Amino acid sequence: MQIEKFNKWSQPVHVGLVIIMLLFILIVSVCQLHTQKFYDSDNIDMTVWFTTNNASINITDLPSGDITLTRDVSRIDFEQRQICMQSINTHFQLYADGRRIYQYQPRYPSFYGKGYGMYFHEIVVPNGTKTLKLIASPVFNGEKPTFLNVCAGDSGFYVSQVFHDHIFDFCICLLMAACGLFLIIANLIRNIQLGVNNMDFLTLGSFTILIALYTMNDTFIPQILTQNPALIQLVNFLSLMLIPYPGLAFVASVTKQMRTLALPVMLTAVLLNVIVSWTLTIFGVTDFFHLLHITQAICAVAVLLAGGLIAGAFRNKLISHDYFLFLLISACSLVMGSLIDVIRAEANFPHLFSMGTSFFTRFGSIVFLLLVGYSLMQQFSKMRIDKDRAEVKAQLAYIDGLTNMKNRLAFNEKEQALAECPMCMIIQLDINNLKTVNDVHGHLEGDRHIISAARIIEDSFGKQGECFRTGGDEFICVIEGPDCKFRAEAAAVDLKRLVTEYNERENPPVALQIANGSAMYRALHGNLEDTERLADERMYENKRRLKATA
Repeated sequence: MQIEKFNKWSQPVHVGLVIIMLLFILIVSVCQLHTQKFYDSDNIDMTVWFTTNNASINITDLPSGDITLTRDVSRIDFEQRQICMQSINTHFQLYADGRRIYQYQPRYPSFYGKGYGMYFHEIVVPNGTKTLKLIASPVFNGEKPTFLNVCAGDSGFYVSQVFHDHIFDFCICLLMAACGLFLIIANLIRNIQLGVNNMDFLTLGSFTILIALYTMNDTFIPQILTQNPALIQLVNFLSLMLIPYPGLAFVASVTKQMRTLALPVMLTAVLLNVIVSWTLTIFGVTDFFHLLHITQAICAVAVLLAGGLIAGAFRNKLISHDYFLFLLISACSLVMGSLIDVIRAEANFPHLFSMGTSFFTRFGSIVFLLLVGYSLMQQFSKMRIDKDRAEVKAQLAYIDGLTNMKNRLAFNEKEQALAECPMCMIIQLDINNLKTVNDVHGHLEGDRHIISAARIIEDSFGKQGECFRTGGDEFICVIEGPDCKFRAEAAAVDLKRLVTEYNERENPPVALQIANGSAMYRALHGNLEDTERLADERMYENKRRLKATA
């Protein structure tokens, strides 16, 4: 189903609100980057160290390979201070006046990989220490030892500052994950309600959750909460490896091309990447980190395939022009954000790490989710309205407009179901003298006569079974069950009583008379048409008796 064109004025307004929201998120995020500070009045900046050649160096911008650094700390009072820092895939040892006081070289199970990702350190330094020596080695050969936000200060303040500076991004990731879960649940509910088998909400929800897990890595908060940075990095790698398939499946779903060969090919590539990368990592042949370019290449192929699906769907008129623009803009925002982060990582600018390694991916994902989610909700609303209208039309097709009883079409379907009914009573009913009422007192009075009769039939036979108006003055009732005969007899007594009460109360120009006749039907021993014919004959016998006694 093509997405419904937006109202002339509501579309710009809604798009404008989305843009304002995105600008607000971007401004808040950028403001946070420029207001980050890990140093209060009692904290001491420790970014400047010295090499063995006595050359000063910034510890947050170290060269590749192993390195030994020293720093004079004789003037620093460590009684109320600790060395606080963040490291990224770096093993190191810290010595105070020649004595080792801290070593970080964690040993995790092989399925985590060699690296541990990012971690936070609080190092207690003996008070009175003169010189600190730091020996650092990158986990991966050829990479740079990486440290961030190194200072001497109160560790409690440092941790609270980490939470303060990253809680916004962390909450954004949690919100994205919650939105993804909501979309998955919404996909299930919608498919049940509408009787469809669409996968757009499901694939978008899965894609959003994976993006959230991937970008959550550089907020530092999961590492602090779990105290297991290697697990967080493993989730980061696996999320990135799995992202291409649900992303491509979402595009295939919304462009109505789920049968495309690109999906099984991409699924095979993703699964092979996960299996082979994990196997090689477990056996120590290589590591997720060194295989990252393969994952990035698969992501790039997925982007190209998605672009091809979108272009093909627009060319073949499978999607509307409005939806094509929405997909194009939202996809470009996600791709551009991810591309910027890849360029930043390849350029290896440490001073940009304060923004996080996936800052622009996270922002592009928010743009993508808001735009696509908005258009999908528009589509879902239209599908819901169309289904409601179809249901109303279907109901009207089976309802008699004058009496609101089920009509002949509904009874025809009921007859098919009765073919397997073990036992039931068929009751034929007919209004006497309706032609006289119409001819003498007009059709308005005739309609009132029919409506009154229908109400009385519903109040008597309708309480025991189903009633149908099958003609101008003709009705049929069906009572099912082993006690159907006794219930039909009780309903006939109620019918006679209600007719008498109506005539005495309303005193119509022509007294209301409703003739009825019944016959029992057994699926194994009878014919439904013969049963209806017998009930009709008995109804006419009752009709003649009523006219004779009138």
